[in-house]
Amino acid sequence: MLGMQDTLSIAKELTQRLPHARRVSLPGAAHLLNLEQPRRFTKEVQAFLLVQP
Repeated sequence: MLGMQDTLSIAKELTQRLPHARRVSLPGAAHLLNLEQPRRFTKEVQAFLLVQP
């Protein structure tokens, strides 16, 4: 997950290199996603964990 102040190029590279990775942007969050948008952050983490093998 990335906020509006995070570096997109790093996020793209991580998504390409890490198995099962996906990129999620949280508009309105700068960098501390779990503090700035805790409900959305938790929802995204739970959804990711539920689909992992």
